[in-house]
Amino acid sequence: MRNLLLSIQQELQNNSTLNYISDDNIYIVDIADYIPKTSKFPLVTIRMKDIRNDQKLLKKYNSLIDIEISIFQRALKVGDATINSKKGILKIEQDVIDILIDNHLEDSDIINAFPTEQNSGRNIQLNEKDIIVNRKIIFKYNKFLRWI
Repeated sequence: MRNLLLSIQQELQNNSTLNYISDDNIYIVDIADYIPKTSKFPLVTIRMKDIRNDQKLLKKYNSLIDIEISIFQRALKVGDATINSKKGILKIEQDVIDILIDNHLEDSDIINAFPTEQNSGRNIQLNEKDIIVNRKIIFKYNKFLRWI
């Protein structure tokens, strides 16, 4: 399933809609809410959440894969001189959904991809001035596979 994570990462990095996020700030992680120390904001992390397999026929099965995508962004404050040039967390979330919804990532086994959950994560206070806001999207990828 690492290939699925890499495909999602590449899709987000290569899509011009997210050109305001550096490719170096779109990570695959193993731990929820992990922010690498070298990160700048906005930041997107991708991790495997759950996999459920359901045998449908003799030699085929359905694999439901939940991928957690976390978005981190500095809180935008009224009076911030650059507020108009920054993308807010809800805009970033919508851009990520628009890129990935029903995107088969050039994998012929993927039947569909859709967000099943969108919710607020926690706010993180880095110092007196900086508050990082967080949103999470759970994308469900449905793959129809054959037993090998």
